[in-house]
Amino acid sequence: MAADFEVRDVASLVEQGVLQIGDGYRAKNIELASDGLPFARAGNLKDGFSFESADRVPPTTLARVGDKRSRVGDVVFTSKGTVGRFGYVDTQVEPFVFSPQLCFWRSLRTDELDPRFLFFWFHGIECREQLTVRKGQTDMADYVSLRDQRSMRVTFPPIASQRAIAAVLGALDDKIASNARLARLARQTAKREFNRATAGATEGPVPFVDLVDVIPGRSYKSSELMAAGATALVTLKSISPGGGYQPGGLKPYSGTFRPAQVVAPGEVVVAVTDLTQAANVVGQAARVPLDPRFETLVASLDLVVVRPRRAHWSSYLLGLLQSRPWLQQAFGYANGSTVLHLNKRAFAEFLIREPEAELVNALANLCDPLYSLADGLDSESTALTAIRDALLPKLVSGQIRVPLSNDSAESLGAAVEALNGAAP
Repeated sequence: MAADFEVRDVASLVEQGVLQIGDGYRAKNIELASDGLPFARAGNLKDGFSFESADRVPPTTLARVGDKRSRVGDVVFTSKGTVGRFGYVDTQVEPFVFSPQLCFWRSLRTDELDPRFLFFWFHGIECREQLTVRKGQTDMADYVSLRDQRSMRVTFPPIASQRAIAAVLGALDDKIASNARLARLARQTAKREFNRATAGATEGPVPFVDLVDVIPGRSYKSSELMAAGATALVTLKSISPGGGYQPGGLKPYSGTFRPAQVVAPGEVVVAVTDLTQAANVVGQAARVPLDPRFETLVASLDLVVVRPRRAHWSSYLLGLLQSRPWLQQAFGYANGSTVLHLNKRAFAEFLIREPEAELVNALANLCDPLYSLADGLDSESTALTAIRDALLPKLVSGQIRVPLSNDSAESLGAAVEALNGAAP
């Protein structure tokens, strides 16, 4: 530990009014509605906050909620079931009410404990080790109680260093979040243009498989999964619920594969398995971007690569596989008692109208740049995430020091140089 770092008990920080910790409001069903503030459960915290499907706490209930409403600067984490998903409430996050599945740590003395530094501390080794020890102390699901949290300790530097560390890591997080927003906007625009151009009229007499090749992914053994390597499998976890791509789903892979199973940047994969009965993954499509961490990406057995036989079909194909007719088709051909599987007949019996070349080319001219922009932003964010994840434990522990500068870009550059110098 660096000489100027201080170890403090969470209980003492609470007693001294530096820190407040709390859990959520135990709402009854009759207290929830379709309007008001989101009632945030564990499922609403994953790679940030998402309240699209959240229940709401109406104004008539808010008076009973007390301080279990979010504030800017709150550090939030899942404390029941899946322990250890973290979120930071900044000005971009819609105000919400905590459920009992979430806990919050709130700095009451920001001149002593910087809120965003605290958020990054939660991702460090010291915090994770303490949560790991405490979460398995019950015979039921993992749970870290408020009492357990008060028994933890926090190690942190003087406030100026906290703010410098938060500025460096926050600059990376802000850029990653900005990229995600812009990429989402680009994809939404492309999808909207497809719907406008086709006006929903995509059904017709032509079998889908007459116009595309559907290539099954690679079956693999667990022994072929590696800690690192130049080749990775694009897995079921690469598909977001409701469609879209997740870079965290890649698994380094050492096994064999056919050339046709290699997924080139910009190609489309479709999930043919769903581990739940919700059917929000099976049949969903994702466009796979370039990933700077790997030289080769290979589709796994839970996916198929859908490769068009026509030129300039990339944007049209993705739009088609995100359309209501295809999703209804996939839903009708998915079956299984515990795990859903998409019958291959879903592709063979999907009948479409073969689009005119003029329409395909118009969509390519309009949408291909949008998808390329989104892919490029995703690839940049993957690289930035790797830098952040490498820097975070070293900055939070004091192994790498950040210059106390008002220029976050200068501080980030110095931190990266120090990281490269420390690399073996």
